[in-house]
Amino acid sequence: MPNPITPNGDGKNDYAQFFFPGIGYYTGTIYIYDMRDILVDKIFVPQGDDAKISARWFGRNMNGKSVPQGIYLYVIEVDGEIVCDGTITVAR
Repeated sequence: MPNPITPNGDGKNDYAQFFFPGIGYYTGTIYIYDMRDILVDKIFVPQGDDAKISARWFGRNMNGKSVPQGIYLYVIEVDGEIVCDGTITVAR
């Protein structure tokens, strides 16, 4: 949520918020891929109160640069198992 995101710093729909079963109780990793199946970003989600804040993607790659608009794929892994997957649309 939300989908699409418009990460332009206006405070509206600037990031995608992820949830998964057991968020806060289990650690997880969110992998973001472009449509060519290239890893764009990897987000570690810790246990505890900061889990929901950490489970956000701001439309940037691993180097902190804004990604181009388009469709991105995500998978969420917990304890070596994929628990969620889907798409995010980045609109600029």
